[in-house]
Amino acid sequence: MKRYLFVFTFLLWYAAGLHAQQREILNCRDFKGTALYGYMNGGSDLYYEYGFENLKVTDMNFTFPGEGDRPVTEKYTVELYKTATPAGAFGLYSVHVNKYLQRDLYGLDCITRYQLQACFANIYLSIVFENPTEQALKGAMLLYGNYRDSLADGTVLQIPDEVKAHLFPGGKESLTGKVKFIKGPVALNNSLQDLYPAFDGAGAFELWAVETVSPRGGFAYKAIVYFSDQAERNSFLELNTGRIFSEDFVPLEIEQLPNNNALLIVLAEI
Repeated sequence: MKRYLFVFTFLLWYAAGLHAQQREILNCRDFKGTALYGYMNGGSDLYYEYGFENLKVTDMNFTFPGEGDRPVTEKYTVELYKTATPAGAFGLYSVHVNKYLQRDLYGLDCITRYQLQACFANIYLSIVFENPTEQALKGAMLLYGNYRDSLADGTVLQIPDEVKAHLFPGGKESLTGKVKFIKGPVALNNSLQDLYPAFDGAGAFELWAVETVSPRGGFAYKAIVYFSDQAERNSFLELNTGRIFSEDFVPLEIEQLPNNNALLIVLAEI
C-alpha cells in the first residue's frame, strides 16, 4: 500500500512540476567508444561487455516546485549510458542495483538515499543527489520522468522464453533487485562470484540469474545460460557436471534445455 501511495504521489508531483522547471548546466561531458577509459580509472570493461556506445554526464542545478509550489533548487549529477540493446542497458542496471528504499515506481527503477537508477529502451540512467531529502528525491524523480519521456523510443526489453518459464514460473515478477543479466566474465566476477569458477575459460555466454531458496531450505541461485554454440555448451557440461563451483556452493542441477545452446543451473549453499 505504501508503494502505491508513493507512486500516486510521484505522478501528482510530475504533473504539477512540468510547467515550472529550470536547469542550470554546470558541466556537461560526452564519452564515446574507448573514451570511457578516460572517465573511469578501471571499471570500463564492464560497460563494454554490455555493448556500451556513449555516456553523457551532466552536473546541474535543477529548480522545480517544492512544498507549497515554492521554487526549490537542488544539485544533481546525471549519467546517461547508451548501449547497443535494451538487454545491455538492463544488464548494467541489474548489476548496479543492490539495496534500495523503493523500486519500480515508474518502470524499471529504484531509489536509495542518494541515488535514483533506472533503465528504459537502451538507456541506463543514474541520478545522484547530495541531500537525502524528500525534496531532492522529488527533483530526481522529475528529472527521471523528463529523460524517460524524451528518450524512450518504444524499444523494450525482450526476456527469453526459457527465462520466463524457469525463473518466473508463477507469472510476472519484478526484475529490479531480483534478476541479474550477465554478459561476460567481468560482470560475472563482479556480481556472482560463486559462479565465476565454472566459467573460467568459457567462450561467449549470456546468463540470467535469480536468487532463490534451494530444496534444502538454504540460499540458492537459479540461472539460465546461453552459449554461443553447442560446442561451448558441451565443453561447459564436461568441466562442471558434479563439480563444486566454490567453497560455499555446489550444483544441485544442470539441465539441458530444448534450446540447444542453453542450460538451466541450480546452485545451492553447501
